[in-house]
Amino acid sequence: MSGVNDRLIYKNIVNLVEAKITADGWNNADRANLPVTVEDEIVPNDESIKPNAMAVALEDVRYRDVEIGSNLTDKITVVVVDVLAEGKEIGMHLAGDFSDYFKSLYNIPIYDYINYDEDTSVVAFNIDISGVFLERNRMSTGKSKQWWWVISFGIEETAPADQL
Repeated sequence: MSGVNDRLIYKNIVNLVEAKITADGWNNADRANLPVTVEDEIVPNDESIKPNAMAVALEDVRYRDVEIGSNLTDKITVVVVDVLAEGKEIGMHLAGDFSDYFKSLYNIPIYDYINYDEDTSVVAFNIDISGVFLERNRMSTGKSKQWWWVISFGIEETAPADQL
């Protein structure tokens, strides 16, 4: 089930990011900034990218012992969101907003989409977000990645609310 769950987590995190971009008006016509886009994957360091892009990736999976002497473990999936901005002020604003947003989320329903184009979804499981970090990436090469921030956090799967 892990591969299915990872796919659902990824799709739902991308949906959360896209919904927040829209809700906060980042792409409104009256904004002075370039539109904010969401990339399907992390862009390699040697490739250029259009400014104001965000990229979501599921990175590492870690296991944490539930209790000493037990074989029970919790699976923690590490999520990374790259923020590549057009300038320092926009980057700080965008990265800061999303860092705070992820810190505010808990017991998030993960929907199992039967058809992504229709509203035919059911809650498959929930996730909790923990350990949100925001850092400036200074290892970038090329002008298109001059203003690059990285938001990372852990995700732990939990049972849906109706099954608790």
